[in-house]
Amino acid sequence: MRRPVVVEETGLELTSLDGFPGPFVRWMLEAMGAAGIARAAIALGDPRARAVCLLAWTDGQSVVVGRGETAGGLTLPPRGERGFGWDPVFVPDGESRTYGELDDSDKDRLGHRGRAWRNLLVNLAAFGR
Repeated sequence: MRRPVVVEETGLELTSLDGFPGPFVRWMLEAMGAAGIARAAIALGDPRARAVCLLAWTDGQSVVVGRGETAGGLTLPPRGERGFGWDPVFVPDGESRTYGELDDSDKDRLGHRGRAWRNLLVNLAAFGR
């Protein structure tokens, strides 16, 4: 039985590196960790970053995309035990807490992934699914 699927790609775009590493952040995390990424951005003179999530729904014939992003900055030292990846060093604009300190409902409301899912649902409804 064929069923629709959703795929996701998430990235972290550093302003100081003109958007790099973006979706390649996984390898940067493996090489230097979240604190290392924050140290690099700060050392380059701009701790601003943008978390981006893209979702693609497909039924094998059509594709519907959802996008979400959250602007913020990187901070040291890492704070919080929640989440994963760069969550302990990413502070969304308008917040004093890192993603790693936010509870699930706040992170969903403010975060790039929650925004992408909400955008995908709107786009699916417009598509007629």
